[in-house]
Amino acid sequence: MKKLTTIIVFCFFTICVKSQETRTETIDLTIKSPEKVSIIQSSLIIDSSFTNQFSFLQNYNVIELVKVCSTITGNHKLDNWYRITVANDANGLIGELIQLNDSDITDIELEPKFATLSGSNDYYEPNMSPPIDNRALQLIKAKEAWLVRTNNNLKIGVSGEFLYQNHEDLSANILYNEFPFSNSSGAFHGTAVAGFAGGVTNNNLGIASAGFNPKLLLYNNYLHTDINALIHAINQGVKVITVSSGVYINHNSYYQSIIDYGYDRGIVFVAGAGNGANWEINNFISGSCDKYTPGDNLGIIGSSECLVYPASLNHVISVTSVCHSNDYGVQTYLNVPSLGLNGNYDYLWKDLAEQFANNTNTTHTRNNRVDISAPGFAVPCLNVDLAQKYTNCFGTSFASPMVASAISLILSVNPCLSVDDVEHIIKTTASNIYSITENQKYIGKLGAGRIDLASAINYALIYKAMYEQNTKYLPNPISYTKRKHTILIGHSINSSQPNGWVEIETGAMVNYIARNYIESKSGFEAKVGSGFEWRISHELNSCDSDGSEGDPGEIGD
Repeated sequence: MKKLTTIIVFCFFTICVKSQETRTETIDLTIKSPEKVSIIQSSLIIDSSFTNQFSFLQNYNVIELVKVCSTITGNHKLDNWYRITVANDANGLIGELIQLNDSDITDIELEPKFATLSGSNDYYEPNMSPPIDNRALQLIKAKEAWLVRTNNNLKIGVSGEFLYQNHEDLSANILYNEFPFSNSSGAFHGTAVAGFAGGVTNNNLGIASAGFNPKLLLYNNYLHTDINALIHAINQGVKVITVSSGVYINHNSYYQSIIDYGYDRGIVFVAGAGNGANWEINNFISGSCDKYTPGDNLGIIGSSECLVYPASLNHVISVTSVCHSNDYGVQTYLNVPSLGLNGNYDYLWKDLAEQFANNTNTTHTRNNRVDISAPGFAVPCLNVDLAQKYTNCFGTSFASPMVASAISLILSVNPCLSVDDVEHIIKTTASNIYSITENQKYIGKLGAGRIDLASAINYALIYKAMYEQNTKYLPNPISYTKRKHTILIGHSINSSQPNGWVEIETGAMVNYIARNYIESKSGFEAKVGSGFEWRISHELNSCDSDGSEGDPGEIGD
């Protein structure tokens, strides 16, 4: 742990130009000379006729200049630390201050904005007294992921569902509903699915969605069977589609073509793998569950290994379920009759594929087309009963939208990820569930493991975001495009991307702007008289349309 010296800070020198409600930014800088402080102070006076080297300050909306510390610390940097607060274009002002090349004004930096490290106020299982954490979200490490990102406006398409759109924990996140349906009767499944995909988070009500408030577009038709509906969703900006229905026969070759159409346009399809033996028997009582290849031992009705579609189609992330409520092997007593929990339970063990341990008929569908697992047994969800607004849900119908919601959060930190990138990230970072003895009989049939959202989102931050550049400053600035990002080098060039094995010549000003991550490499050098700035902007949209490397081209000063 670093030892810190306590410094009591008193601001005693302030030049206030105007006071207003505005979104401000602060620049930190060191001013060694009291004479320079006085000159800057004069330059801040509006309509001043006094012209000097700092007159350009009047071109910026400077609100105040503050000396930070009155206590003498003996540290040169702290004892000469000032702050300039501006209402806009702090980066432009930083550039002009750097270009002064004044030895009395150094260490010019943008003051970072800090956010509180808090989760949602609805990270609990509803109707529980005393409150307990939502164990499904806890298992996939949603709260840890939210420390990285909560500002998620990414759009999810919910496919083929009627729902109760006026539910208190859902309506605020619905952007579009193809067939508005306000009556709660008969809308339980769709309401619960939508809640997992985009239930309103941090509203002090009910449940939270893994993606922390992605926005929902709701379609009555299936987006993997209706090309017109899919095109509409794409045009509306949908990036993830969740499907909570299935059939055990891939009876229409056009459906793969529709999936391929979406895949080519960057749409991530997520679908439930199926609900196992009872579901298969009740829904598909005649014939083999895999008529196309009856010799693959998947032809026994109720085997729980049937290939279910669209989950088993190419370019669809197939999701099966694991239990989540308790530590592995621990018996618990849950007596909540309103949720259907009455008495002792020795199941719902953490990451176990079986609802009842060692009973192979109590799993949800598992097969070699499954990509990932997620909580799907007794998961807190939205209900349509106005007297009992929340309940527990069982099924891959609900594991699937949970994964879709998680993927939306991943894409919110790195929107340039392809569908294959997303699949790679969630698989690579998945938690190993095959180490559980009872799960070893299902090796290769539960996907890569159970989704770990915290690990996935941290990986997404840097995935394909390490860029190296070893080109010196050129008389004619050149733009180099690489991996969907652009590096601009040259005098007074803005909107550049990371990062560098670069040498910035005297007189050059280079700005590095990245969405999440910048790292300097060995060999980075800014010569005397040059300037550079590093800035993170989460809203930066730097994706190419085709993702290919662009040809170098000249950029003007």
